[in-house]
Amino acid sequence: GSSLEKVLTTREPRILNDLEDYLRAHPNSEATKTILAEGMLSSLTCPLIVNNKAIGFLFFSSMQKETYKNAHIQMFKQIANQVSIAIERSHSYEELMTLNTLKNQFLGMAAHDLRNPLSIILGNTDLLLSAELGKVSDEQKEALNSIQRHSNRMLELINNFLDVSIIESGKLKLQKQPVDWNSYLKDFSKTATLLAKEKNIALEFELAQNLPSLNIDPNLFTQVLNNLISNAIKFSEPQTVITCKAWDDSNALKIAVSDQGQGIPE
Repeated sequence: GSSLEKVLTTREPRILNDLEDYLRAHPNSEATKTILAEGMLSSLTCPLIVNNKAIGFLFFSSMQKETYKNAHIQMFKQIANQVSIAIERSHSYEELMTLNTLKNQFLGMAAHDLRNPLSIILGNTDLLLSAELGKVSDEQKEALNSIQRHSNRMLELINNFLDVSIIESGKLKLQKQPVDWNSYLKDFSKTATLLAKEKNIALEFELAQNLPSLNIDPNLFTQVLNNLISNAIKFSEPQTVITCKAWDDSNALKIAVSDQGQGIPE
């Protein structure tokens, strides 16, 4: 029932070149009183249209009368159209964020459900390797070690899924502790070397002496190194070399992984 209704129904801008004159004709218009009190003397109102649906208005105003008397209306309509598109995209973004939250919740539930059978597989593998259920031959031990290795890798992937959900929810907490880098990287190299060996790739570690002591979260740091090493293995041909270097650079620790794979296009 307001004067803006016509703007919505016609989809055309409304121009008021003399707000004082308009208020005299419409003394009950609180909006006109408000913008006059702010010093505005003329206005132009465009409807905002999204998917052929009116969602609001874009107001232009001036401290001079007759500002929009000779205005190029098409230009203002184009500006209103761009604002409408921006609003539509922001709504779409909000919907995507909601869907992303649901996705993370699903991943979290799926990861938890997948961990249970893996824990049983690993527990029974450990039991067989301990020979408590009977003697295990060297061939059987090798197969069991392979099951154990790949199950642990699968468990890492599942934990990564859970970490992504925690990170995106802003709830990740670092469990920092001091690390002896030489022993840490030597222990890490044992597991990583086995992964490379399966593909007939040589993995070499070049560790400088007296690496600086730093506080880190060992579990998360291991994930980072695992990602670098596993990517290098994945994109390298057999009988090539992957090198992991660690050195002290002005009391900062630097670690680099290089391979002889196909590389990344510029």
